[in-house]
Amino acid sequence: MLIYIKILRNILLLLFIIGLIGVVILHFHGILHYLDFETTFLLLKNGINIFKLQTNDFGVNYIDPCSLELLILELKGELN
Repeated sequence: MLIYIKILRNILLLLFIIGLIGVVILHFHGILHYLDFETTFLLLKNGINIFKLQTNDFGVNYIDPCSLELLILELKGELN
């Protein structure tokens, strides 16, 4: 029984570290404050890799912050 608790603890620790790395990547790419649960789901559902988007102008997959906001509004259906 004790071995299962240790395995579960290690798995949860690994998931936490992976999630933390993902949040740090999104923060450094400048996209973290644009995302919420619904926006993330819509971007991923439409095949947009959120980890490759960058609002910093030195990136290969640079997207202007205004264009990103327009894309999010279009995906949510709020843009007429």
